[in-house]
Amino acid sequence: MRIATWNINSVRLRIQQVLRFVKENHIDVLCLQETLIIIFNISLVNLLLIEAVILISSIFHHSNINLPKKLEKALSFIIVTPSIHWVHHHKRQSETDANYSTIFSWWDKIFDSKSNFTRKVGMPIGVQGDREQDLLNLILRPIKK
Repeated sequence: MRIATWNINSVRLRIQQVLRFVKENHIDVLCLQETLIIIFNISLVNLLLIEAVILISSIFHHSNINLPKKLEKALSFIIVTPSIHWVHHHKRQSETDANYSTIFSWWDKIFDSKSNFTRKVGMPIGVQGDREQDLLNLILRPIKK
């Protein structure tokens, strides 16, 4: 049996992506991440602690920090660094569908979702087949669909 989780906040906006993910990965059970809080009786303190760790990690790996190469290489064996995660935002779908880890980089190695593509300055980011949009259209995009 294959079980996966998905963040409830993005299901409506990304329903086609969710359905494709379930179909392509032969998922039998899809849990919304928020239901796991109830199932596993996670306390408010523990929830806030893990959310703080995830937030700090996300801010770090979405930053534009240029770490020294030796430090980057050493850290990337344990945690997700900006250059590892940045590839996930590449405009090419095969790279977008990789490097999902949030805190620990080894998850992508374990689940074979690690991309070997290296970060390059000026690489195209976005969604394959989608065009650049101004801020107002991006804000209104979820409402239009």
